[in-house]
Amino acid sequence: MPLNLLTERHFVAILCCMGLTISYTMRVCLSLAITEMAKPTFVKEDPQACPYPLTTIKIESNTTYQYEWTEQKQGLILSSFFWGYVFTLIPGALLAESKGPKVVLINGVGLTSIFTLFTPVLLSTWGWQGLILSRIAIGLAQGLTYAALHTSVAHWIPQQERSTWATVVFSGSHVGNMISMICTSMLLSNFKGRWGCCVYLYGSLGLLWTLIFSCTTHSRPQDHPRLQKKKNFFYKNIFKKSARGKLVSEVDQVKLPSY
Repeated sequence: MPLNLLTERHFVAILCCMGLTISYTMRVCLSLAITEMAKPTFVKEDPQACPYPLTTIKIESNTTYQYEWTEQKQGLILSSFFWGYVFTLIPGALLAESKGPKVVLINGVGLTSIFTLFTPVLLSTWGWQGLILSRIAIGLAQGLTYAALHTSVAHWIPQQERSTWATVVFSGSHVGNMISMICTSMLLSNFKGRWGCCVYLYGSLGLLWTLIFSCTTHSRPQDHPRLQKKKNFFYKNIFKKSARGKLVSEVDQVKLPSY
């Protein structure tokens, strides 16, 4: 197996994993940041519950809350990401097949990063409605990203290794959740009232990843200048042309049962 191709396809898979990780940090951070943005709504006292002497309750907080949002508004803000997300999954897959996964991933992560960086601006300009618009736009962009990752894995990873490296790529979602929870909580605890530092950090990392990915990868192995001539024999052994003229992994053509 050619060593250069081994390096290239694994490099692409690792970059895709990192891109998904960064995307999920931008996706999740608001769930924690909103605790520093909105004044908490206290639970109403139950008249049937055992009374607790209010004189013994002492609440200390150094946080200055900027917004007084109701629970309904907070729910709309947190759910608005998925309003856009569900509409671009299928179009993202179709675009990745026709235009190539690279351009879709660059636009997906790049737009996610830009709208994440502009979240404080939209919030200060249009209030909580602007924040909802920002989250919808982020959802639309991330729908493209997730769909294009499947196409990238299909183009770069042979059938024999696909299950392993697909797991590596899509484990970025869980790694992103973990990193976002840890780093966002640390940032919020060290920078009281400055929740914007979270979106600036993750948005900047997203733009950095977009730049690296655009300069170092290609949509398909046959598009890579260092692999075009030297690895033709590898493609003949591992890949074959489908009826539509696209490279797909070679699998046995067997008749499946009707059930």
